[in-house]
Amino acid sequence: MQCDEIRVKAQRGVLWLALAICVQTRLWLGAEVSPQRDGQLIERLIQRVKRYDSALGGPLLFCMDGLQSYPTTIKRVFREKLPRRERRCCQLVEWPRLLLAQVVKQYEGKRIVGVTRHIYQGKSAAVAAVISATQGAGDTNTAYSERLNGTFRSCLSSLAGRTRALLRTKTSLQSGAYLVGTVYNSCAVHQSLRLSGLIGGHKWLERTPAMAAGLTMYCWSVKELLNHRVPPARWRPPKPRGQQSTTLKELIKRCR
Repeated sequence: MQCDEIRVKAQRGVLWLALAICVQTRLWLGAEVSPQRDGQLIERLIQRVKRYDSALGGPLLFCMDGLQSYPTTIKRVFREKLPRRERRCCQLVEWPRLLLAQVVKQYEGKRIVGVTRHIYQGKSAAVAAVISATQGAGDTNTAYSERLNGTFRSCLSSLAGRTRALLRTKTSLQSGAYLVGTVYNSCAVHQSLRLSGLIGGHKWLERTPAMAAGLTMYCWSVKELLNHRVPPARWRPPKPRGQQSTTLKELIKRCR
């Protein structure tokens, strides 16, 4: 996993857009918007990453920039309750296979003059093994999240460094980011994800990040994506207050 933030100019100030990407499948995992680049923004982003259940089977490596909120927030979010036999509060235990690596860049003006890498949690051998399995080669970096930032900047004019298309509201940035991210996941094929084809057929089998993650079997079109109907959330019965009516009891039985 790699995380990064984009500074966005708005008409009434500055907004921060935090993004996360799964390196192995190039899948965009979500985005969060906030006027401040603080721990609350990072915590909402990490909560979205935690919901991505298919990436949590083995060791989980986080590569992030020099923002100090990342290590403490990730450790706090990725904890599970340890059940106790006695009637006491459950103990929160950190994930044993959680790895944290941070890349800090030194600047002189607008040029990068040095890079410092820190491993906050885990061993260097375990970090190298995860990088070899997901990237193939290289060291701890944030290159994939920075490429994702470039993709978002090229699709949304309000994210460019020098632009006249300034944002008006926080909602427009959130909606635009999810539109670009969904098209990126389901409709854009990646050369790094393609597989060799069968003999006598296609030379290469192109794949999108959603196909690589096992979320879909084919490349969607933008028209098909925009016309897709999302089913509503499952209905939950209200909390019982007094005696329930016969109609409500039949409805609860039908939804179970």
